Amino acid sequence: MDSSTNLREGLFVFFSLSVISLLNAGQFIEGQKMSTQYMNIQLTEMLELDRNQIEKIHSINLTYQTKAAGLLGMPGGSHVEKKVNRLLHQRNKEIIDVLTDDQQKILYTYCTDLISFSGRSNESTLTLW
Repeated sequence: MDSSTNLREGLFVFFSLSVISLLNAGQFIEGQKMSTQYMNIQLTEMLELDRNQIEKIHSINLTYQTKAAGLLGMPGGSHVEKKVNRLLHQRNKEIIDVLTDDQQKILYTYCTDLISFSGRSNESTLTLW
């Protein structure tokens, strides 16, 4: 076999494996999105959110998604990560303010159970809405 045949076969294997890994990554991301959407539907029903609350939460979330997306393109590594985490914390506080006291208690219990179940000890990793 000549070197050009080996090179073609090697590139074919490389591209094939790349496509497979991209498909797997896409399936993983879609699975996470579906899981988050299910949790949001479950929470909306559990908290008995009214239409006004849903719209306010959606608006808050969109605002902070836009802000976080702007930060993610910036260089800075952990500095940017800290800013994104601060934005998430501010977003969560604004969302909590939309809820009644009873809804806040239900949400706290739900998140505590979820964190205990998943074995996570860092509440800031939980991102809903």
